[in-house]
Amino acid sequence: MNGLKISQGRFIDEVDDETFANVVVLGAEAAETLFPIEDPIGQTVQVGEKHNYTVVGVTERRASSAGIGGSLSA
Repeated sequence: MNGLKISQGRFIDEVDDETFANVVVLGAEAAETLFPIEDPIGQTVQVGEKHNYTVVGVTERRASSAGIGGSLSA
């Protein structure tokens, strides 16, 4: 999972995969943007016009990588 860690809920699991469950794990920033007040777990996210996904997890906020947002010094 590319070093991602869950802060709320869970990752997508084998049962979700086997049953083609419409579930999603959101990044921390997306969860805060979409659900600034309420708990995102159990909420529905619509992708496109017809695809609804239930939020089952939220990842931890990731620290900035080296070189991103940094400044150069002489």
